[in-house]
Parts: sequence; structure tokens; C-alpha cells
Amino acid sequence: MADGGKEKKNCVEGYIHNVSAVMDSARRSKYFTAVVQEATTLSRLVVFPVEHHQMFVTAEKCRTPLKLDNVTFRPSRQKMGEHDIIAGVNLRVSSLRNIAYPFDVSQRAEDTETKTIGAILASPVEFQRVHVTLKVMEEWETGKSVTRAKKTLTRTMYAVADKSGSLCLTVWGEQKLSTGRWYVLRNLSVRMYQGKVALSTTPQTSIEEVPDAGHTVAALRDNVTVVEEILTANVVIEHFCPKRHVVVNVNAATIMTWCQDCGAFVKNAKMCTEVKGDISIVDDHGEQQSFHLGDQVLRTILDVQGVVNSSDLVGQLMQFDRLEVSWRGRRAIEIKGVRDQAVLGHGSKVQECTPAEEHGASGLLDEDDMETIGKLFQEDTEKQQKVQKKKNPKEPKKQ
Repeated sequence: MADGGKEKKNCVEGYIHNVSAVMDSARRSKYFTAVVQEATTLSRLVVFPVEHHQMFVTAEKCRTPLKLDNVTFRPSRQKMGEHDIIAGVNLRVSSLRNIAYPFDVSQRAEDTETKTIGAILASPVEFQRVHVTLKVMEEWETGKSVTRAKKTLTRTMYAVADKSGSLCLTVWGEQKLSTGRWYVLRNLSVRMYQGKVALSTTPQTSIEEVPDAGHTVAALRDNVTVVEEILTANVVIEHFCPKRHVVVNVNAATIMTWCQDCGAFVKNAKMCTEVKGDISIVDDHGEQQSFHLGDQVLRTILDVQGVVNSSDLVGQLMQFDRLEVSWRGRRAIEIKGVRDQAVLGHGSKVQECTPAEEHGASGLLDEDDMETIGKLFQEDTEKQQKVQKKKNPKEPKKQ
């Protein structure tokens, strides 16, 4: 095995357990996983040459030991202090007739552990796969997001808990969880989200509702709302072709744009646009805070339709005197624009502004205003009539 976290080409011998189906990685590479039973250890194996898949399935079924040459050892992403085996394109697989230890049926059990939320929080190994029984305490937000595999899926975030702790759970896909219900979720992935431990579903996750399992700790609550002055802002516009490739140098005045990844032109009308940004705000004491703004949040406050210059969107943000920001971690989950109206002898009064008000009329006219406008309009009309008479004197009637 490699020392100091460095990779090293090597070979490994052992029995094969838990061969998965062929899957797609975030980079759309195909692979499958398995567990290698060595003399005293179990190691997770990731195989990218999927043409060997059937051989691994047969080896597990027939309890035939295999020798794997040209594999790489890496520190495990799921179990601290252990290593994973990565089999790349140079993998050579051969069957062994004899090996010094027997096939251990007990090792066929899943290497994914069942853990409590408290245990996960105490030892948060990122990308670790776990099974968890938990209660849904609250639904935080839902919307569309792009996965690492460049797929647009529904993403719903929940506050979940058991008797040992509470954290955030992200569920990808259309399945909805009910607040107040208990569930067993298998093959969840432990993630670090904005510096905090969280759980996320994976393509292999299964969800099953179970009977009430008892008391829980209080639900995780870290939503904070402030109304503060804008210090800095930045907004980025990204364009994507129908295959979710990033397309650059999009000109709205043209009918199409070249997509480097597709190797072809794409109709501008068929592309989708996403906006994201960052803001920093400062309070009356000079304290600064920065937040990330996602596409859905920005579209609630900005008029994005037809805008191709990101500076125009930054200008829309800067038109507000203050922002009312609700955030979780460092990510804004709701944002509203407000304006400060000076009130003599009473400091300032905050008035909320909607995007429509920001780009349209600022307020209603009272009766005095209407009367003044009417007089001005009448005077202007009379002046125009006098000028018209001077330019076009009345012609004498023909005999």
C-alpha cells in the first residue's frame, strides 16, 4: 500500500464480494464497485474497465479468487485509516486456483454501516456511505439543481433528526418525504456542505417509511434574517446547451452559438440560462458578511429575461439601499430588496420593494397631483393650438 497518501501501482489477491451493477460517474465514465476479501482485511474496489464486469460477477458466484494487477491504492474516502483499490485501464485480471484462506460468507454482508446521526457528526468521513433511521422535522426548500453528472433534478432539503443529533438531508429526485414521519434511508452519502456535516441521497439510495421510533433532539435551526446595506455584489450569467455543456461568448443578436463540447452550433433559443452571484453586506457596526446567491433566489429579485450582460444585473441589485437576507450557512435562501425613505425627526423608514415596483411606477398619485397635472396638460394644449393657427392661417373661401 502507498505511504503518505501517495498512489502506487500494485497487485492484490482475494475473493470478490458485493459486485454492483455498472454505473455512470459524474464525468459520465462507466464503472462498477466490489469488495475484495484479503487475508485479514476488506477493501472497497472501484473498476473502470467495465468489460471485466461479468468476470467479477462469476468470481463472486463461484467463489473463485482473483489476482488484480496494475491497481492503485488510495486512502479510503469512506472509512478512515483504510484504503480503496482503484482499477484503471491497465488492469489485468486472472483467476487463482488456490489461496491460503477460505471464502468468508460473513464478509458478503454489506460494508455500508448503519449509523446514528450522532455517530456521523462525531466522525464525519466525507463520501462515506451509511444507512440511517431518522425523522423528518422540517422541509426547508425545494427547487431544480444540476448534479455532478450534469443532470437537472429536483433538490429538496430537510432538517432531520434522531435521538442523538440533527443535520441537513438533501433528497435528489421527485420523491417527497413527509414532515413528522420516520424513514430508513440506505446508501446515503456523508457530505460537508458549507462547513457543516450533511447527508445526501445517491443513485443507489432507497427510502422506506417505518413506524415511529421515539423521541428526537430538536430540529436543526440555523436560518438567520437581517436587513443590511449592500457593500459589494457580483453576478455571473452562464449559458448551457441542451446537453448541459457550458457555452461561452453567447450573442443574443445572433441565432446560434458554437458549443465547444458538442462540436456544433446550438440554437440560442434552445439554450438555458442560469445566474449566480455573491454579495457582501455591512451592518451599522461595520461588521461584514458574505453570501452566495443561487439562480432561484436571484430570479425572485432581478429581471433576468433577455439580459446578457452581468453588469446590468449587478446594477439592478445595487439600486436597492438595503437587502433583507435570510441565509443558512453562507448561502442565501431568500432575499428581498428594500429602500430607505427619510422621515424628518425619525431617522429612516424601511420600505420593501418588489422587482415590479423597481422597474415600474414608484407610487400612486394623490388628488392634488392629479389636479396639477390636469392644469399643465390643459395649458400645454392651448399653447399648441395657438402655434398651429399661426402656422396655418385660415384660407379664403373660393368663389
